Amino acid sequence: MERRGLLETHPNPFRKTEELTALIERFVVPLGKRVDAAQPYIDGRLHDGSRFHVMLSPIALCGPLISIRKFSDQTRVRLEHSAAPLIDWLRAAVVGRRNILVVGGTGAGKLRC
Repeated sequence: MERRGLLETHPNPFRKTEELTALIERFVVPLGKRVDAAQPYIDGRLHDGSRFHVMLSPIALCGPLISIRKFSDQTRVRLEHSAAPLIDWLRAAVVGRRNILVVGGTGAGKLRC
């Protein structure tokens, strides 16, 4: 688990592979998608906005893998009063239906609203 940029180790909460497989199914089925040997990986989004990635064999050699990326409220940027010109510019760009390109590295805060 990564917390505040530091990796932490935690014991595996699943006693059996079937428990992890059941959790994966609970994530995938509501999306109307499937993950199996023919399609051994999938990306999706949970109802709270968290993203997940699943890999099964033959890609995952040691059993099913799931990665969950949960966002905290702290990742949202709060603009100060000094940013008023930027806010006005963005508002005009949206109202004017201009193309806006949002770029940044992974984890830089490019949230989809």
